[in-house]
Amino acid sequence: MEAREAEMSEERLSEQEVALLAAIFQETGYSTHKHVPEHAILQHFRRDIRGLMKKPLRRLHSKGYVSKHPTGGEMTNDISNNKVRNRKTEGTKDHPLTL
Repeated sequence: MEAREAEMSEERLSEQEVALLAAIFQETGYSTHKHVPEHAILQHFRRDIRGLMKKPLRRLHSKGYVSKHPTGGEMTNDISNNKVRNRKTEGTKDHPLTL
């Protein structure tokens, strides 16, 4: 039980990360197979905070919630299906991920 709580505390998502996941889901039409470029995700935020949202996006990559896919023109992002599915069913009291 304690190991599970420790694992969940390591995976706690910030408000910015949850907002980014919501923006990705909205941009992809709630599909886990569609890839979108970074600028398409960041357009969901005000212009003055778009630069600040790049760091939480990189954290989502490192945590495994979002994966990068190189294409001919630019790097695209998509939702990591297993990670989000596990998080959505488990959730936490502080930051439930209900998308």
